[in-house]
Amino acid sequence: MNRRMHVATLRNELMARTLHNEEHLLWIDSDIQYLSPGIVQAMLNHSASCDDAGIITARCESGWNPDYDANSWAGARYRNPATGKAPEALADDPNMTQKHVGELIKGTSDGDIVHLDS
Repeated sequence: MNRRMHVATLRNELMARTLHNEEHLLWIDSDIQYLSPGIVQAMLNHSASCDDAGIITARCESGWNPDYDANSWAGARYRNPATGKAPEALADDPNMTQKHVGELIKGTSDGDIVHLDS
């Protein structure tokens, strides 16, 4: 099992064993060094104003990488079951709808909400 899958499995297990009637859960990874002022309240406000808010994530960036979080995307996820990677041949396929955050936020501002599927 790769590291990311293992972390996701452990988070799901922790959540299932500890949460009962909580309305919200906030995960902060060990590599997060800074939260923008008001970000948590903005997430709570969005959740309160939207019945189907689902999972809300803040955009992560690092000095060397403006799109640090490659685990968030919108659209259908195409993967080769044998390798777990998107086939090169699908890169120009118009049905390849998976878009990562870096592409989704083009033309948006800091306060904009962008829909994600994962």
